[in-house]
Formats: sequence, C-alpha cells, structure tokens
Amino acid sequence: MFPEPLRRLENDSSQASSQDQIPTGLVYHPISSQANRNFRVDLVGEIAKRDCLLMIDNNELFARSLSSESKRIWKVFTKLPNVSFDSVTKNNLHSPVVVRSKSIGSKSYFYVVNQSPWPSRVSLDFSTPLVNLRSADGKFFESLKKSEVGGALVLDLQPFDLVVAESDQAELKISNVAFSLPDSLAKELTEQKDQLLARVRFLPEPKSVESLSNSSFEAINESGLPIGWNRSKDPSFVLQSAVGTDGPKSLAVEHLSENKWGWTRSSVLKPNRTGRLSLVVSMKSVSPKPTPHVRLSLEGEYGDSDYYRFGSFSAEETQTESTKIEDNWKVFAVHFDDVPTNLENLRVGLDVYGKGVVLVDHFRVFDNWFDTQDQEALSKIATLAGHKISEGELLHAHRLLQSYWPRFIREYISQNSSQPPKSSDNQTP
Repeated sequence: MFPEPLRRLENDSSQASSQDQIPTGLVYHPISSQANRNFRVDLVGEIAKRDCLLMIDNNELFARSLSSESKRIWKVFTKLPNVSFDSVTKNNLHSPVVVRSKSIGSKSYFYVVNQSPWPSRVSLDFSTPLVNLRSADGKFFESLKKSEVGGALVLDLQPFDLVVAESDQAELKISNVAFSLPDSLAKELTEQKDQLLARVRFLPEPKSVESLSNSSFEAINESGLPIGWNRSKDPSFVLQSAVGTDGPKSLAVEHLSENKWGWTRSSVLKPNRTGRLSLVVSMKSVSPKPTPHVRLSLEGEYGDSDYYRFGSFSAEETQTESTKIEDNWKVFAVHFDDVPTNLENLRVGLDVYGKGVVLVDHFRVFDNWFDTQDQEALSKIATLAGHKISEGELLHAHRLLQSYWPRFIREYISQNSSQPPKSSDNQTP
C-alpha cells in the first residue's frame, strides 16, 4: 500500500525465523483498501516495523477524508526528528507494543506504538532522573511519577495508536517496558484456532457451480454441437460428439489447420463470489492423430477492459505429469486465486492451437476447491498459531488467524461439516 519510504532504517536484529513464516502451498491473495481503518492500521504497522517516514502527500490524506485519529497519528510522528531511533523493545515485527527512543543535543524523545487491534496499558520505567516529560501537544503527563533515580509512566493506548514524548534533557534511558492485553485474549485466539482446524480437517466435498450447464456435453443440438456452448466460426475448427469417460458422450475438439487458434466457451456464469476459481476437466489424446496445445481459460469484462486467464496443457514430452495429455483419460486442473468478484460476463472454456484433436469431458468449475496440499498448508497455519499462543506471542497468532486463507475458510466453508473429505488423487475433487 505504501511507496518506498523517504527514510528507511536498518531492520531490527530480531527478525522472524524461517519457521515463523506462513507455510507455502497457498497463493496469498492481497486485499487493499483505502478505508480509514486500513490506512491507520498500515501506517501504525509501518512505524512499528521500520521506524520510517512514508511518501504520502498531505493533499492525498485530505482527499481521502481520513479520520481525525489517522491524521493525528501521521502529524504526531512527523514531528519527531528525522533520524534513526533506537529500539527499546525486542521482536518489533510481532510485539503488540513497540518503543523507540533518541537523544539529540539537549533534547530526548521516545514514542510508543500499539500495533495490535486491542487496547493496551503500557508501563515505562526510566533509569535516569526526569527533568520533564511532554506529549506531542505540549501537555505534561499526569500519570508520570518521578524519583531521584528515575521515574515511571503509565500510558493507555487504543488499538493502532501512537504516543510521542519529549524531554528537555540530554539523556533519557528507558530501563523496562511492560504492557497488558485483555485477559480473555489467549482463550479467544485458541477458540479461533480450534474452529479453523475443525473446518480444515473436514472440508466438504466441493460442488461445481450450478450455472455451468451441459458440463459433460451430453445435450446436443440438431447441428451436433453441445447446447450451451459457443465456438469460433473458423470452419477448420470442429466440435463433435465422441465416446465419454463414464457416459455416452464427450466432446471431440479438433483443429484442421496449423498455426491457428480455435475456441469454445460456456454460456455466461453467475458472478464469482469468492475470488477463487478452479477449472477441472478430463482430457485424452486420440492416436494416431496429433494433439494440439490446449488452454483451460476463463474470460470476462473487468470495467472497461477484457479479462483473460488460462492454464496450458499439451502432449509434448517436456510436460509434467499434471500438464501432459496422454491417450488415456486424465483429470486436469488450473486454479486462479485472484479473480475479481465484480467480473462481468464470466465464461470458461478451451482454446486450441495447432492441428490435432483432443477429447474433453466433465468440465467443472469450483469456487471453493482445496486439495490435499492446500489442506496441509492450512493445518500448518493453525498449528503455528497455536504454538505462538502457547509462547505468548498473541499478535503473531492473531495475524496468522486473520491472514487471507483462514478468513476465506471462515467465510465460505461451514463449520458444521461433519464428514471428512473423500480420498482423492490430489487432483480430482
């Protein structure tokens, strides 16, 4: 969301280890928003993570009509000296509260960031005598307690909040930082983790979208063409019925010309609800005829632009097992994880290039298909979240549980699935 910073500082030495990363196996689908809350969350997160100023034009802030709190945080942070601050807290990437300080000449500064979605009470202990301590608006802190050897300050921060302080002294040392979070938080996160695992372990058998008609090409019109499917008008591109996999018919897709494309498309489907579409089809070659290059494709209209995505398959020896068309029926699949939900005139189909013929059957479209690898990756996310909860790293656990795929599961997969998924070959749902 943010451009490159004007001031980028060295990362904190306490970076997340490799085992802390979200497991691979799923394609992350980023969600961006210009909402006030999203801007505030990202702004506070960048301050906590990188201690950096961001290139955001002030006019853009007003153009977005940001809330007063977002503007306050922005203005307060930009009042600090434009130098690198020293980290007082550790593990600033996932610590709910981050504290940094800096002494310059006869002045000392520090700031406290709450980058969590929960309110937090923060206690700071100082090991140097305090002359005075003011907030960014020039007011003295009423909760400050001074002593001959130091002092203590208690701050109540709202979710995604920032407090800046300044003192008229050449040295100011913060000896300890303590913070509290809601008492029920660990229990709530554990319940979220358990609910996610329950959904993941018993993912229901996916169903093809209802709006895809004649997916097995059984219904044929008077011209011998499958009902509900369109085709290119090139006479060298031929569609005709053939023997199916487990039914009386399949579709023979043949191109009689070299170096030309032919295509067939379904009727318009209902708008995609999840942002994820999987196209699954059975295909086989027809010996001794050559096999053309085949694309499983989807297309639509996205605003004023055409939208087109595809996965490629052929009979070439260089193809992998999952993309090679052979003379026996095989199931092929292609997954798209970032399909716009407002795509109009959505259609799916096949594009064929080059001379040859391929048999096609059981064309299905899913918007919530997860294979075994996806299931394992989701289980690892839930397991890692549980590990972080037991270690007291509650913000890290929260971020794992609120990442894209767990949110997708919560929104589109019912928790009441009572039957485990049927065994499969990891390709056929």
